[in-house]
Amino acid sequence: MKHTDIITESMTLLAPRGAVYGSVKENHERIARIATELSGKDLKAVDVAMVLVAVKLSRIAQSPDHVDSYVDAINYLAFAGEFATDASEEG
Repeated sequence: MKHTDIITESMTLLAPRGAVYGSVKENHERIARIATELSGKDLKAVDVAMVLVAVKLSRIAQSPDHVDSYVDAINYLAFAGEFATDASEEG
């Protein structure tokens, strides 16, 4: 699969998933609140996105021909970049 196809695929998944799961930012903030309670560590949306990148990298190591993991990793990195540069995420 060409790199441009992988990037295109990553963008096409966002709208349908957003319709099911809601706002990316709200979802990651909710996950961060739950993970904070479970771990006792103060986690933010950007931390959640980076953990999900790690999950995808682990899956890629096991199954390097499974394109979905690359597509998801691209999206999680984009989310992390957005959250990290959002002034409301700081602090």
